[in-house]
Amino acid sequence: MSKADNTALLKPVRRRKPRSLGDIQIRSSPTKLPPLNSTPSLEEDSDDDINVQGNALNVPPPRSTNKARFTDQPLLNTSRRKSLSPSRNNSQIEHLKKQVELLKKQSSERKSELEKSRSLVEEKQEKLDKASKKSEKLNDTIKNLENELLMYKKLLEEEKNGHNITKSSYTEQTLEMERSKEEHDIEIGRFRSALESAEIKKKEELERLTSLLKEKEAKVEQMKKNMADTLKGNSWERQQQLDELHKELQRSHDEQEELRCKYNSLVKRLNELGSNCPRCSQTEKEVRKAQQLVTTMHVALERIDQHKFTSKR
Repeated sequence: MSKADNTALLKPVRRRKPRSLGDIQIRSSPTKLPPLNSTPSLEEDSDDDINVQGNALNVPPPRSTNKARFTDQPLLNTSRRKSLSPSRNNSQIEHLKKQVELLKKQSSERKSELEKSRSLVEEKQEKLDKASKKSEKLNDTIKNLENELLMYKKLLEEEKNGHNITKSSYTEQTLEMERSKEEHDIEIGRFRSALESAEIKKKEELERLTSLLKEKEAKVEQMKKNMADTLKGNSWERQQQLDELHKELQRSHDEQEELRCKYNSLVKRLNELGSNCPRCSQTEKEVRKAQQLVTTMHVALERIDQHKFTSKR
């Protein structure tokens, strides 16, 4: 409410000049103030958008400037009208003071409510700022988690690629091992067949050599008997028999050399095959026995040669 409006309200009511024809009639009813209309709030908070509502800051409208109409009742005298005017003005002033006090009280209440509203708004704004900071932190955390997720996805793809490479390499190595195993089995079968055939040949050769050695042994025994018989007979017949015996021993020696060469070649071939079977060991023992027999025959042949040389002398 402006100062001019308050001044206008506090002004006493003007007295009308009496008309020329009689006195003005004064109404006996007490003067009533016009009702107060609602007016918009005088203060507005643009930040919080909060308006003070109610009649706290309402002011009465200006008094009407229309002149009171006069009735046709008989007019009172001027002295009586003068005596009634001050009391009516005092009542209006008191009423206006009460209105002002009420307005002040309502204004203070509205101000306190406004302060409370402002404090609530500030608290909400502070909470909103905190929530905004938390939201920013959450967004940063989400971004970090997304980056970590992308990194882990990349690592997973690399691990899958490495696993696929290892799997393909394992498959290739397995196939290569199977092929090598098949080739090895074929090679082992070929070696086994060759070893079996070699054992058969060795057995046949050993049997043949054994039979030859037995024949030679029998011949040597026969030669010994012949030599004993010859030594008992005449010298000429003995010389003839010694010559024949020498020839026979020479042939036996040649056959022994041939058998020895065959035996050495057979032993060499067996060593190259690297066989460690019990049959080979047994065969080797028999061959050694035959070799000892051949050596004995060779010694006997040398003795015969020495005896022949002595007899010639």
